[in-house]
Amino acid sequence: MKRAATFAAACLAASLAACGPEHPKGGLSALDDPPATLGTPRTTWLDLGRGYLQVGESRLAKAAFIRSIRLEGLSAAALTGAGIAAERQGLLHEARRYFERALQQAPSSEIAHNNLGAVQYRLGDYLSAKRSFQAAFAISSGTNKVASHNLGLVELAIQKNAETEIPLVHNPLPLQREGTSEYRLLRADTKKEEVDG
Repeated sequence: MKRAATFAAACLAASLAACGPEHPKGGLSALDDPPATLGTPRTTWLDLGRGYLQVGESRLAKAAFIRSIRLEGLSAAALTGAGIAAERQGLLHEARRYFERALQQAPSSEIAHNNLGAVQYRLGDYLSAKRSFQAAFAISSGTNKVASHNLGLVELAIQKNAETEIPLVHNPLPLQREGTSEYRLLRADTKKEEVDG
């Protein structure tokens, strides 16, 4: 019951946030008339997916993002959301594919580059992760602190990997989420640090 109330509040917040100038139809993005199954207040499948992510419902979030892609059109935001949901389910290869497709839609997305790098890092593909973090850092003209931090961490992993010749895969690395907060890759012995973006 508490989770349902939390989700309803998250959906309402997402709906209200979408009512800004970039959504002239009062929160509707690509749909002229969203399906009645979305309930009241009416929102988009993209917003529904974001609401599910906020309450930790990764499976439902991914389903909503996929529905957004099918009904509201292919977008980097929906692909990124699906990638985050897949990563939270431990489906790293699937998450990587979603982030790669997101970058095809929005090649200059710092978030998609950083998230792709985080998944590549978790998969042990440190050189590819380094390139992804470098791209995020370059796109930001050197201002993305998250990409800078992640770049330093992956360079350390590459160095240690070269010294030991044993693959080093650190534990799950949180992804940047859309919005005002970003997450850094962390060493195994540190706590998660949230950075306001």
